Amino acid sequence: MKNACHSPRNDDIFSKMKNVFIDTNIFIGKRFDAFNDTDFAALSEYIKNEKVKLFSHKVVVNEIKKHFRSDISAGFDQYTSFFSKLKLLRGSGFSGFDRPATKDEMIEKGFSLIDTFFHMNNAVILDYSEIEISSIFDDYFACKPPFEDGGDKKAEFPDAVIVASVKNSVP
Repeated sequence: MKNACHSPRNDDIFSKMKNVFIDTNIFIGKRFDAFNDTDFAALSEYIKNEKVKLFSHKVVVNEIKKHFRSDISAGFDQYTSFFSKLKLLRGSGFSGFDRPATKDEMIEKGFSLIDTFFHMNNAVILDYSEIEISSIFDDYFACKPPFEDGGDKKAEFPDAVIVASVKNSVP
């Protein structure tokens, strides 16, 4: 019987790849859960068996953390409200709820898990040092991908930096 993380779908996808690039939307779509998700587990297994190499970019890691911080901040008020209601139940046999984690503690823990995922999978984290900004601006003015006519140019610049880094650094 095959392990759940090695479904035929995952085997087909990863067996055809040499290099895998993880973008922000993958982490968001998986709710930042790189340690309990079967697709992430399958990817980690392929990396461990040296079938694929994992790449990402400093921009992506920072975007993941930015979205994580935003999601934690949005949910923190609900968390603290729930915790204060639990305090009312202390006399009912509930214990171990002495104080909630702070928002900063939750964010730091999440950041640590994100960094650990990339570290454990020997990810190559690209940065800005290998790109020529002039080629990005040439693409911008020529409306070449990832820039589009009428698109949100500001939002497209991080993608342009990532694409230029990948072109210059990934075999």
